[in-house]
Amino acid sequence: MSAIHNILSLDAILAIEPPRKGSNMKNTFAFLWTQGPAWVAGKTVRDQPYWEEHAAWADRLFENGTIVLGGPFADTTGGLVIIEAESEEEVADLLAQDPFVVHGIFARSLLKQWQLFLDARRKG
Repeated sequence: MSAIHNILSLDAILAIEPPRKGSNMKNTFAFLWTQGPAWVAGKTVRDQPYWEEHAAWADRLFENGTIVLGGPFADTTGGLVIIEAESEEEVADLLAQDPFVVHGIFARSLLKQWQLFLDARRKG
């Protein structure tokens, strides 16, 4: 690849992922969860014990921009949450406070930092 192509590629990435406000850049993380040991079979996520507490916890993080996207898979085997935070440790600490995690409704399947290249929400 030529140097010009590399510069153009960098410009394209910067256009998609503009710097965020503030001095600290946020990173994007994908959290996959699965049914935990306390999951009640035959019930939807909204019918699980501690739903109200979990929803209040998630709503606060959604309102402040920490949770970007989230929800269960249609087959009820788990779900996906996209989170913006400084570090994986910060995400792990936040998830440890989720009432669904505390009470075993959710079990962590995967937590990985995600290099988001394409995001239609950030089109100019």
